[in-house]
Amino acid sequence: MKTVIRTAFAALFIFAIQTHPALAATIHVPSGQPTIQAGIDAAVDGDLVLVAPGTYSGDVDVSSKAITIQSEQGADSTI
Repeated sequence: MKTVIRTAFAALFIFAIQTHPALAATIHVPSGQPTIQAGIDAAVDGDLVLVAPGTYSGDVDVSSKAITIQSEQGADSTI
């Protein structure tokens, strides 16, 4: 029984570490990655892709990632 409890505790601990927001990275576009898609490609679940003001073109695909894409200064300054 103790082994089952220890295993369950270890699994919960690992899950908590992997999903803790403090471990999330902020990826800056274009200073850290040249394009929004490059920022998305570099991101892992939980990360923030922070986009500088400007006009960007091209398609983006975020189909399998649980990330946030956000403008530094709001939607009016980033197109």
